[in-house]
Amino acid sequence: MTGIEEVLSEAGQRVTPSASERERIEGLAKRMLAKVQAEVQRAGLDAEVRLDGSVAKDTWVSGEADIDIFMRVPASIPREDLGEICLKVARKTVEGYPQRERFAEHPYLEAWVDGIRVNIVPCYKTKKGEWKSSTDRTPFHTDYANERLTDQTRREVRLLKRFMKGVGVYGAEIKTAGFSGYLCEVLTLKYGSFRNVTHSAAEKWTRNSVIDVEGHYRGREDELPRLFDSPLITIDPIDRGRNLTASLSPDRLEEFKLACRCFLLNPSLSFFFPPKRAPYSVEEIGHKMTEHGTSILFMLFESEEVVPDIMWGQLYRTQRSLVNALQQNDFLVVRAAAWSDEKRRHCLVFELESSGLAATRRYVGPSLDRIRENRNFLDKHLNSPRRVSGPWIQHGRWAFQEKREFADARSLLQDLALRQGSKAGIGRILEASFKKGLEIFRNEDILGYYSENPEFAAFLSQYLDGRPIWLD
Repeated sequence: MTGIEEVLSEAGQRVTPSASERERIEGLAKRMLAKVQAEVQRAGLDAEVRLDGSVAKDTWVSGEADIDIFMRVPASIPREDLGEICLKVARKTVEGYPQRERFAEHPYLEAWVDGIRVNIVPCYKTKKGEWKSSTDRTPFHTDYANERLTDQTRREVRLLKRFMKGVGVYGAEIKTAGFSGYLCEVLTLKYGSFRNVTHSAAEKWTRNSVIDVEGHYRGREDELPRLFDSPLITIDPIDRGRNLTASLSPDRLEEFKLACRCFLLNPSLSFFFPPKRAPYSVEEIGHKMTEHGTSILFMLFESEEVVPDIMWGQLYRTQRSLVNALQQNDFLVVRAAAWSDEKRRHCLVFELESSGLAATRRYVGPSLDRIRENRNFLDKHLNSPRRVSGPWIQHGRWAFQEKREFADARSLLQDLALRQGSKAGIGRILEASFKKGLEIFRNEDILGYYSENPEFAAFLSQYLDGRPIWLD
């Protein structure tokens, strides 16, 4: 077993930018900052332009730099106009480079310049505590971190970020629902080192654990679960009313805690830099489905290009609604998942114990001594056009046998997607996309699509394997 200090030493070297890399990233950041400032002046926009995010705080991981440029505009600009006014400037700044609109609380622009992601983000220039949107806090986060981080703790932040990326829990966007970069910095400031963070997560964090670096609620920690409903409560050091882990999903939290335990028991660089898994061959993926012995349904569709964060929100919302509908119709759902290329192609996956049920099912009423409820039960089922048999008395209750409305899961999903739509909880964008073209495949029927789409192949291979790469 490799010692933890040896692993952290090697990982620390790999996550820390070299002098030449630092010079390249900082040089690009300065050039982009100047370009945004020049475009702001040309447009006559009253905006303070500043560098924020991990490059500004020097907590970026080698090989993974993102440059975040914020445009702070007067609070008098209407919120509904904020995105478009600033995005015009942003688009002009990165004209000629690949770019796409993203969405946090309002739109921002993501571009790729010389192989580096550059985010140009509008926000309001407000006083501390008078924020109009969540991005208004970011400059204050930058200042807070820079006032407290040292060269050593910056190294610890880099280790924590790379560990979280390695185990798949990094990123507070809707797709991941994990830990943000700023949260990594706050955790490091709280515990002092990467090793202390992992030890606390592995051994001490429980449901509704509280992390309050600035002691905003010192002595009142027991009250916080009533104020903040999340599996982990982390008070923003600059805003006592904000929980930094509000969007952290319970699954991502538990994955992180378990990964920390495994790392402390068996330290390895693979937690930080997991080896890439090659997708299964077409033959192997077919064999893997056979091993599962289940019915896996794939809802494939295309949409107009949509901001990824919005699309993921609608994918997950629709997935939850369809899982509920399947369960209400007696289909046993083993697992469900969603995939998107974040452009036009998307897929919802539902793994069922079986996609087919008996044509009829039994309905059992309340206890016979509950007269009114029994009258309602009989009125409902005696005249049902789906009644096959009954009623008869069984174990002190009336019982009927009736035809199912849906004995086939594929038919149910088609009905929900194409007929019921938003009434069944399907997202607006997906509802429109389903009507333009929806294909539902079962098990090996998906292999043609699998063989033609490497991104989908990687997703489905990981889904069917099911084992976290760090769980050895």
